[in-house]
Amino acid sequence: MRYIGPFLRINNLSKEIIESQLFHFAKESTKHIILKSKCGINIPLKELKIKSFSNIDITTFKEISPLLCVYKRSSTKLLTHKNNMFWDEDSFKKEVTISSNGYLTLCLLELAKYYKNFENIDKELYTLHHMYMELSRAQLDFYSSYLRNEEGLFVDKKDISDDITNELKFEDKNKKFKYSNQILMMNCYALYAKLSENKEAEIYENFSNDILNMILNYREEIYNLSLNEKINILSLLNIYLRFNEHNDVLLLSIDLMDLIYEQLKECTDSISISNTSLAFMTSMLFKHNTGISKYDEFNEDLYEKLLDLYDDERGIMIKTQSKKEIDYTSHEIVFYTLALLLKDKYNSDECNNLKTESIYRKQLINSGVICSWPDSPTLNSVERYKNYSLKSEDLIDEMYFKLPTIPSPESSGMAPVMLKNINYNTKKDEFNVNKQVFESTKYFQILFYMIYFPSI
Repeated sequence: MRYIGPFLRINNLSKEIIESQLFHFAKESTKHIILKSKCGINIPLKELKIKSFSNIDITTFKEISPLLCVYKRSSTKLLTHKNNMFWDEDSFKKEVTISSNGYLTLCLLELAKYYKNFENIDKELYTLHHMYMELSRAQLDFYSSYLRNEEGLFVDKKDISDDITNELKFEDKNKKFKYSNQILMMNCYALYAKLSENKEAEIYENFSNDILNMILNYREEIYNLSLNEKINILSLLNIYLRFNEHNDVLLLSIDLMDLIYEQLKECTDSISISNTSLAFMTSMLFKHNTGISKYDEFNEDLYEKLLDLYDDERGIMIKTQSKKEIDYTSHEIVFYTLALLLKDKYNSDECNNLKTESIYRKQLINSGVICSWPDSPTLNSVERYKNYSLKSEDLIDEMYFKLPTIPSPESSGMAPVMLKNINYNTKKDEFNVNKQVFESTKYFQILFYMIYFPSI
């Protein structure tokens, strides 16, 4: 039976609905890229030791070749052959960035926790728990083998593999390394070790600890990094503290919080919207994780900076009032939305709720920055029901998964991803899309926080 739904729908989008929609999009976008895009280095499914495959119909996954790493760029337009849709390999930019791949693995590990909830409830969904854990392990092995320089530091690479011999070969794209990328990888190895039931998990924990010791030894250099880099590092340390209450990491986080606070007060140069939003979210989550209320003033100062960007008349954030056209990245739109959403989560305010809904609807949903939106789970899926009950009275409205205004990948011929940027014409009050390009460099950081938020 086809579910039609009510004649009238509630127009207001609560923070719970927005959070649920973002989680669904991020979950399914990650799944699509990992299992269907082939936009990177693939691994045959049979090489992953997935125990639960014997309990389900293997044909469900027989065509899958999961990604060990994701490339930097691709067209978002899907090609079609024999009723199958796939990404255009000729459009791939075969560079491998640490940021995109580190956050990709964090996405998989967070989703592995989600799919573990389906043990003894849904075999196919529970299989994704095992698949994502095994794929994360394979990715981590790949990263340590191919994405480090001669000194052993993780750096961005260019894929120069020989297609004829199938021998994997990479060259350094940039000789410089980022401390934030090392800490990102530290988190990946540590979180995998914590979640894994593999008897070799200790190896990954030890590797993570080696990175941590290096970071602590060079903390004086970290104190002198750019403001944006310090904010990125602080956000990653905050993620680490959530699953590992390491005292030295806590002290380093407090030092960085103090430095960022003082630097922001004296800052005359502009700081990006995404980093202002990230600093606010990190400060709020730091208090939530540690109970330390020392930075309440810091939180309010950052929040006021964000509110100053909101245009009540247009219902969007405005970067520079004098410009006729404004460029926005998906990174800053999503982070700004998440920052307001987090404020709602801990300090609910009707006025702020309206701002959150306005930004979400106009700049994220209706702007064209989202190419397509994955379909809602079907009515026979346990994901459509509270407590996964399959009871009609527990059916979750489709509104919690998507809005009807955004087409699916099948109807649009576009991948379920976000574009790197869009353009806003202030005179016409409309958004325009310049290039249909998927850029992975910051995309998986966006997806990670969309996945991470519901578990906070």
